[in-house]
Amino acid sequence: MWKLLSLPLLMGSPAVAQDVRQFDLVCTADDVSMRYRIDLDRNEWCVRDCHQVRTIANVTSGVITLYRELPVRPNFTDAYTEINRLTGEWRWYHKSARSMNAMDHRGQCDAASFSGFPPARF
Repeated sequence: MWKLLSLPLLMGSPAVAQDVRQFDLVCTADDVSMRYRIDLDRNEWCVRDCHQVRTIANVTSGVITLYRELPVRPNFTDAYTEINRLTGEWRWYHKSARSMNAMDHRGQCDAASFSGFPPARF
């Protein structure tokens, strides 16, 4: 009986949560919400309706960087999407070379069940 009662407690433990390799993240800031589909085994991700599956830029035990575009020269685009795996903090930053304004969303992410990638046509 003890084993049956301890299973739900174990499933909620951080050690088990870190073993999850496919998941969705629902990230919300004051004015925007995004749902990311992430597969760490395939090193791929997509967003919203998943029209384009991309390669994850970098993964560590503390941070997932989904996208990173560094400026090659001054006044070029600087953009990234980063999620802190320990705190759930989310940052989606984009400064375009064409605009003086930067988009800088900061919020929190919550894990959700993996909704999968759409099937490839070929």
